[in-house]
Amino acid sequence: MPHARVGDELLSRGYTVEELPLNGGYKQYINPNGKVAITKSKYYDYPFLSGMTKNISRNKELSYAFAQLYNVTVPATIRTVNFDEASKFLATHERVIVKPTELGGSYGLTLDITHPSQLREAIVKATINGSSPLIQEQFIGEEVRFTVIGGKVQSVVLRETPRVIGDGKKTVAELIQAENEVRKTLIFPLFSYPPLTAEIIPGHFINDTTVLAESEILELSKTTTRHGASFYGVLETIHPSYIEIVERLASRLNPPFLVLDLMVKDLNAEAQPNNYIFLEFNTAPALVVYSSIRGGDTPDVIGKIADLVDEYSQLSS
Repeated sequence: MPHARVGDELLSRGYTVEELPLNGGYKQYINPNGKVAITKSKYYDYPFLSGMTKNISRNKELSYAFAQLYNVTVPATIRTVNFDEASKFLATHERVIVKPTELGGSYGLTLDITHPSQLREAIVKATINGSSPLIQEQFIGEEVRFTVIGGKVQSVVLRETPRVIGDGKKTVAELIQAENEVRKTLIFPLFSYPPLTAEIIPGHFINDTTVLAESEILELSKTTTRHGASFYGVLETIHPSYIEIVERLASRLNPPFLVLDLMVKDLNAEAQPNNYIFLEFNTAPALVVYSSIRGGDTPDVIGKIADLVDEYSQLSS
């Protein structure tokens, strides 16, 4: 079975690991020939990535400008803490999101903002260290993570929000119960799918007696993180136009490893300016996703990243 952590994969290849007495927490992986690769302890700060790649990835405003420069669709965006300016933007776009200019994942993020009172609270939440947040038109679609290694997309993961699909017979409550039974079987080395309870989805769904029509989809939450989302490998089924866009954009930065997130309306439809947007770059993604795929293809991303560490440590002194 492939390893779920890069560190475990490297240890299986004969590496040793040592903690370094440096502020911030670092460790070094030493290959059997004595060559060294240094990374952060809390998350992988891959030594084979350039400072330019990391800087563009960590700054969302810079990421959007970079993507737009190469004709990749980005959401309508402003950066401001001025409430009047932000309110005018909300009035124009009706539904917006607010997020910090820096930081990854969902830190400081607020979705589904339709009223000025929500907007004011979201701006405060996303203002990190005095840095003005980004305010964007909200795009409705599926969040898809593309992993590029050596210039080629090696993995595409659909990060699907918690949902149930009707069969014309079962109630919403019964569909949730059936999904939770399936989730009991989804146990992976570093992650088990949590049951859909009132801690993850609005409580009123738990006892909802509505019967959904056959194939009707009911989204139960907006989360695309491990707190309820499902992960599916879709490299073999997504329309190839998205892979072309991702590889073209990644080639401009040209790192050996890069993750790009897109929001896509229909994974099977050809990419057009109005049916997808660029979300962000990521140079230190949560690797647990790759070993927690509940359906579809499962490329060995962990092994390929370890190959890059191998190559780097052979060249380093």
